[in-house]
Amino acid sequence: MKPDIKFDGNPSRTLLLTLAGGGLLLLVALVTYLLLPELKRYGVARDTLMLHQGSLPEGQQLGSQLDQLRTEVETLRRTIHGDMAQRPAKQLGSHIIESLQNLSWKNRMQLTSLVPRTGSRIDVFQELIFDIELSGSYMDFYRWNRELNDQLGFVVISAFDMRPVRTQNDDTRIDIKLTIVAYKAES
Repeated sequence: MKPDIKFDGNPSRTLLLTLAGGGLLLLVALVTYLLLPELKRYGVARDTLMLHQGSLPEGQQLGSQLDQLRTEVETLRRTIHGDMAQRPAKQLGSHIIESLQNLSWKNRMQLTSLVPRTGSRIDVFQELIFDIELSGSYMDFYRWNRELNDQLGFVVISAFDMRPVRTQNDDTRIDIKLTIVAYKAES
């Protein structure tokens, strides 16, 4: 027995369905490979723009942030160089001598000798060397040394000698010999 299959001999309907199926496949391919990636890229760009707009400070906030950063830079410059940063090389030696004398008076240390010397040049820095002799109590010297770094910035004690000295009042004092090196950036 043969199955009953009816064949429609109308080729236009088959051709129409084939073209519709092919067109649908072409449309799906175009949407998948051309339109969807562009929509994703647009979404990422939109999200990035919204993120940047939300994170950008207002003009007034930006000004205050700049002022804060300038203050931090000045604080760091003072920490590194102390008062020496903006001084010309000719005034620097006298400034250091004056600062050492003021520190000695303030901390009850007796500055018995101060001899400045010129050191060598290291890369872009010029050394300024000071041979110092002090006399006083240990605690006064401790304060003097701590304030030295606060006032002058980055200085190096390259040589150090401390000797106890007995006085008539049985008050132990110390004689201190220091060599301090300060560095000035040459331009």
